[in-house]
Amino acid sequence: MKITAEPRSDQWNADDFVGGARTFTVTGVDVGTAEQKYDIHLEGQERAWRPPLTMLRLLMHAWGDESDDWIGRRVTLYRDE
Repeated sequence: MKITAEPRSDQWNADDFVGGARTFTVTGVDVGTAEQKYDIHLEGQERAWRPPLTMLRLLMHAWGDESDDWIGRRVTLYRDE
């Protein structure tokens, strides 16, 4: 059996930001899975951003806890070396 380490293609991964940070506009938030609580949809993108719990807490502190209030907000995602 060959072992591979493929990133999930339905979400943004750190490897997507090797070339630098990218700024997106939030277009919606849906309930995710037990593994990742929410799917945050980004304008013009098919893949979801699935932030971990700590980032969700930061977003709630900054933007509030109503997902409708997040629509139209801009977020810059980057890879932290």
